[in-house]
Amino acid sequence: MTMKASMQENGLLIPKRLLRGVTLVDIHKEKTGNIVVTPQPASSDPIFGLGSTPVKSRLRNAAEKHGEYI
Repeated sequence: MTMKASMQENGLLIPKRLLRGVTLVDIHKEKTGNIVVTPQPASSDPIFGLGSTPVKSRLRNAAEKHGEYI
């Protein structure tokens, strides 16, 4: 999607529909003069929890040695 926006007194307003679900963005200016807005993942995103407890077992090293226990 491409759009044009006018610079206002306090800056530029980016419509929320372009950043749906985003709570944090990284903004930087490149050497070429382009301004890049990159959405950052929220710390509460469940994807960050994947792998934290990959194997549920009474064995303490089940995740490390799963191949031996299978």
